[in-house]
Amino acid sequence: MGYGEFESVNRLITDPDEVRMPAARYGSIRGQALSPSDSCALFETLLGE
Repeated sequence: MGYGEFESVNRLITDPDEVRMPAARYGSIRGQALSPSDSCALFETLLGE
């Protein structure tokens, strides 16, 4: 199941074939994300602290 907002239209997606692509995108983005401590260290570096 998924939920999307598309050009001011909110939509609940229940078709497994339609949910597959957004779920894969989310997994890819999540896999590239920094850990919370690494994110904090990056912000501190960027702020010059």
